[in-house]
Amino acid sequence: MTFKTTVPAARMSKEEFIQILFDWAKLSIDIDGGDYPNDWTGDEGYDDLDGYISNALVQGYNVINSVVLDDLKKVQFNWENFGSKFDPEYPNDPLGLWITSEGVPVLGCCAYGDWERPVFFVLYPDKDKTVRAYIPKAGNTWNTETKSAYGNNPDIDGSERTWPRTNIAIYKADVDKRLEVI
Repeated sequence: MTFKTTVPAARMSKEEFIQILFDWAKLSIDIDGGDYPNDWTGDEGYDDLDGYISNALVQGYNVINSVVLDDLKKVQFNWENFGSKFDPEYPNDPLGLWITSEGVPVLGCCAYGDWERPVFFVLYPDKDKTVRAYIPKAGNTWNTETKSAYGNNPDIDGSERTWPRTNIAIYKADVDKRLEVI
């Protein structure tokens, strides 16, 4: 698979990236009066990360996350449902934290309306250690012709039975090749 462009990213540990995500979410919105843990160490912090990231993306409309939202504008999808935790019941959903072959930590996420097929994307640290988003085309489940989630354009998308499923190997290979350590 040949890629025309790469995206500058930073190599770091999962723990460092989780702290960056926490700081980003904390700056993006004020959840219930700012009731945040002091850091993301331990299982309790990671378990809460999904909700904080969801709120930051869906409800935080300020400069801190405008770059991330701009990164995600290339595909039209609904924010009704959001997830970033890996679920063993859905092993082909590229969710959760993982490290690329270049050492870039990513948080696999998805969002969709009840009528849509999920659109998968990753949050990652760029070279300035700022949170960014990337929506892979390869292996993902959005209509590349309409640039929207399957289900948004019933006349064009056809029957739900014909919509593609996520191919996790191709998806992760796209992420792996596009995020380049600078």
